[in-house]
Amino acid sequence: MFQCPITRTGNLYSALLDINGSKSESMPKNDTKERCNSRGLASQSRAQQTAATYFRYSLMDLLQKMIAGTPQFVRCIKPNDLKIKKCFEDQKVVKQLRYTGVLETIRIRQNGFSHRLLFSDFLKKYCFLGFGFRERVVANRESCKILLTRLKVDGYALGKSKVFLKYYHVEFLAKLYENQIKKIVLVQALARRWLAKIKVRKLRQEKFQSILTLQKHVRGWLTRRKLKILRQTREQEKQVKEEENSKQAAMLKRLEQQKHKENEKRAAALVIQTCNLFIIKLY
Repeated sequence: MFQCPITRTGNLYSALLDINGSKSESMPKNDTKERCNSRGLASQSRAQQTAATYFRYSLMDLLQKMIAGTPQFVRCIKPNDLKIKKCFEDQKVVKQLRYTGVLETIRIRQNGFSHRLLFSDFLKKYCFLGFGFRERVVANRESCKILLTRLKVDGYALGKSKVFLKYYHVEFLAKLYENQIKKIVLVQALARRWLAKIKVRKLRQEKFQSILTLQKHVRGWLTRRKLKILRQTREQEKQVKEEENSKQAAMLKRLEQQKHKENEKRAAALVIQTCNLFIIKLY
């Protein structure tokens, strides 16, 4: 709005040299805050400051803050004069919309090109709707024209660097975009499902193989343990049998010795008896 900065009293400030001859400091390169060469517009003195000057200063300060930020204005529509909830008067609301310029803005928006996209942004978002995966797409006017022709879109305009679309064009493209995204998501879901099935099948096979391996090792350990126990029992039985055999052999040996002694005693008794008989016969 102004090319010269505003002082605290609301006057325009001069950007020329001061009285002492010192140069003014360089200001930021902003269209709203550039200094101009107006020598006669100096700040007012304290005696000349009034309520109007302070009001103007505060108003310009508010304007500068609004320009520096990104304000968003909200239009409030009054549904009825009685302040009753859930009561909507059509004529009053339409009248307010007409007076605030909303209906005119909507009409201008419908008649004009409400959406203006750069070639790169347009192709980046909607390229996959009309071009194949292996097609090489360059962000230029011809690629945008080919894409819109393939999508059967009419009533658009192409500039030097932007695509001009109306509101129904964007709705049509958004609908195509959503349908295509749904198809892509469905294909991705099926692909993930197929990969998950393969992974689960592989995990089941690995689990089954690990179970078989574990069972094999457990069976081997149980078999070795059983064989060890059988060997120990056989050795114990063998030792018991050897001990029994040795005991039986010792008993048999003792019995044989006893029989031999008895036989010797009987033989000696027979000899003594025969000798006695012989002596008796001699006498």
